[in-house]
Amino acid sequence: MGSVQQMLILGGLILLSYLSLTYYNSRANQSEVVLFNENIISSTSVAQSMLEEIQSKAFDENTVSSGCNSPDELTSNISLGSDPDEEDPTSFDDIDDYDNFQKTFSLTRLGDYTVESHVYYINTMFPEVTSESPTFSKRIDVYVWNPFFGDTLTINTVVSY
Repeated sequence: MGSVQQMLILGGLILLSYLSLTYYNSRANQSEVVLFNENIISSTSVAQSMLEEIQSKAFDENTVSSGCNSPDELTSNISLGSDPDEEDPTSFDDIDDYDNFQKTFSLTRLGDYTVESHVYYINTMFPEVTSESPTFSKRIDVYVWNPFFGDTLTINTVVSY
């Protein structure tokens, strides 16, 4: 074999190696994107499930069995959270019982997702502003994270009485 043929073979091997590396790098990136998207979908599903669970409860402890005419009749800001006799979500009867609540959802494919919720009164006209006193509007923030993905998904909603 001549030196020209050896150079052509060597060039062909280098080109084949470059194409193989490019292909496998592209496949790895594609798998990473698919996994990331699956995590976003799963996180959103978990957060939405938590929001639906919270929203299925009464607006306030004082509205569980009767109506309320004034914000002063609602639970005070410092008393938001579960009552002493409410130890787990099955005994929660109103939205603010989920304040500072944490729960873990185990999914078969992507592992455990930790969900944390916070509930607080808001200014009715400006939902991003918390209120120092009870109002007829509460904001629910739900945070979801998975230890394998460095990001936290945040979903929130406003519930009014």
